[in-house]
Amino acid sequence: MKRVVWKEGDLVSLKLKDDLYTFAQMLCSPYMRFFDLSCVDGDWKEIDFAQSKEIFCVLVGQIVLQKLVVEKIRGKSTQPYFQKYWIRPRLNFEGGFPLKGGDLVEVDPNVGYVHAPIVQEDLSVIRDLEIIQKYELVNMWGAKDLSERLVNYFETGRNSDPFKEKVFGIVV
Repeated sequence: MKRVVWKEGDLVSLKLKDDLYTFAQMLCSPYMRFFDLSCVDGDWKEIDFAQSKEIFCVLVGQIVLQKLVVEKIRGKSTQPYFQKYWIRPRLNFEGGFPLKGGDLVEVDPNVGYVHAPIVQEDLSVIRDLEIIQKYELVNMWGAKDLSERLVNYFETGRNSDPFKEKVFGIVV
């Protein structure tokens, strides 16, 4: 694999398995958007990226560039878009899983999420399930977990986040 340097707006090809590739767009580091488009060989020459639907956008660690990204996709583009609402998990001091629940926050990618203003506090599965399902957590994704989530999506059509399910106690 080639060494890929982060450049906002660039598209990259990711190898998830021997016969499964997808692509992503690098936004303001470390945010990366993933799309509902895959292929078996990583050849994107005939693909119209402008028509592809976003699956999700998450924060990714450097390991994702090292382990999953095979190359930048040259000569192709899609309009960058940054989702401004995210879920910031709350610390759990009651024992068990270290995070429990979260707040909906408005994130500026140039500033980060730590001090992001709260839009809706203390999200509840009963009251706010639609919001919980719609927005991503601000946790950092590694190569293995991200690859598993994307493979699961392309094999089942279901965009599930096992970490979010643990944070909110959602039983699937």
